[in-house]
Amino acid sequence: MQEGSASVAVALEPGTYRYVCEVPGHDSMTGTLTVE
Repeated sequence: MQEGSASVAVALEPGTYRYVCEVPGHDSMTGTLTVE
């Protein structure tokens, strides 16, 4: 892993999940995670 990065492991049910960056000024940093 690169310096200044982080990771997390989670167990998610299949589905589509939306994520949003909560860092101030990063409102447009969003995405979708699809779990099959």
